[in-house]
Amino acid sequence: MHTTKILGSQWWLSSNLLIYGDRFMLIGDPFQTQTITDPGHDDMIHDAVLDYYGRRLATCSSDRTIKIFEVENDTHRLTDTLKGHESPIWSLSWAHPKHGTILASSSYDGKVLIWRESPNPSSSTVAPSSTYSGAGAHPQQSQQPSQTSARFTRIIDFALHTASVNIVSWAPHELGAHLGCASSDGCVSVLSFNDSAAAGGGPQQQGAQGQGQGAWETAVFQAHDIGANSVSWAPALLPGSLEKAATSGAAGGMVKRFVTGGSDCKVKIWEWKGTPGAGGQQGQQQQQQTQQGQWQPLCTLDGHTDWVRDVAWSPSLLSQSYIASASQDHTVRIWVLGGNGAANAAGGGSDAADPSNWRCTTLTFDTVVWRVSWSLSGNVLAVCGGDNKVSLWKERVRDGGWECVKEMEE
Repeated sequence: MHTTKILGSQWWLSSNLLIYGDRFMLIGDPFQTQTITDPGHDDMIHDAVLDYYGRRLATCSSDRTIKIFEVENDTHRLTDTLKGHESPIWSLSWAHPKHGTILASSSYDGKVLIWRESPNPSSSTVAPSSTYSGAGAHPQQSQQPSQTSARFTRIIDFALHTASVNIVSWAPHELGAHLGCASSDGCVSVLSFNDSAAAGGGPQQQGAQGQGQGAWETAVFQAHDIGANSVSWAPALLPGSLEKAATSGAAGGMVKRFVTGGSDCKVKIWEWKGTPGAGGQQGQQQQQQTQQGQWQPLCTLDGHTDWVRDVAWSPSLLSQSYIASASQDHTVRIWVLGGNGAANAAGGGSDAADPSNWRCTTLTFDTVVWRVSWSLSGNVLAVCGGDNKVSLWKERVRDGGWECVKEMEE
């Protein structure tokens, strides 16, 4: 048995599942497990994430360190230990490999750090370090020792929040390099790398290191009255876009949306609204505004009676949108948009703004539910809670209900 609670689960490219607590396990098909009993941390593990290819594993802990493992078949090897945060580290997120080997981390210290794999492992440990301390601020450059390892370098510090940053999540790569961050101060920040001025640049290249090519843009806005606990991005395409493209030959446009969950018991959906002429306006008037537009609330989904601990937007591109929310009220709510309204949703997304169009199914558990995670196909939901169990749920075709298809307990 785990000596501490299971905190989460993650699906990755080969449809395997990762579970973590005081240790972590790689669960293969058919549910063969590889347990890493000595991950090298001196305190509790809070997050563990596999990269896009499932070959590299990053873990973080209350010991204020990040461990990087190489995973191959049934073996694993510790390759790096990253230090930079001043408090327990809660969350990690790998960027899509399109942007390079980039890892984001968030901590109780209120900071978000972005790490890049160094092209030369023997490079100096003194590098330009940049710090952002406000929405729309420019980094202050200084030559100072940067927390590095043999392979990873800390390239950007973001200090935009006044309280713990609970989670970080990269947007779908089709939308660009955008990182969503949720904080206990009730705010959500979106960190965006704009490489329009860079020659093929990305966060892993000159702009992120402050050499004048490319720039980070920051948007910070109040999302929840008490605290924001989770953020999850919607697929880049609207539901039904693939079906529309198959029948009419016209592909649907991309949309920037994400969902957040907060301690105010609410689930909120946010959407990017472009305002091309907003470049001359004062950034202080609305913190969520940048030169290209602003983040606006699209819909609020009510129903939970206690803190919403996690939210997950299904990556499915079919005719329906699925959002799962996990709460301390011992429930998981699955919100579904589509079906009869799929055509409208695909056409303009206006249905998503009306809470009554989101059908809700409630799954009840005997304990607090900590995390929810969708499979890459978007049709299986993993749920983990305070009972040290992970259950897998799937929608029934005949009636649209949800049933537990597998329950795992070590």
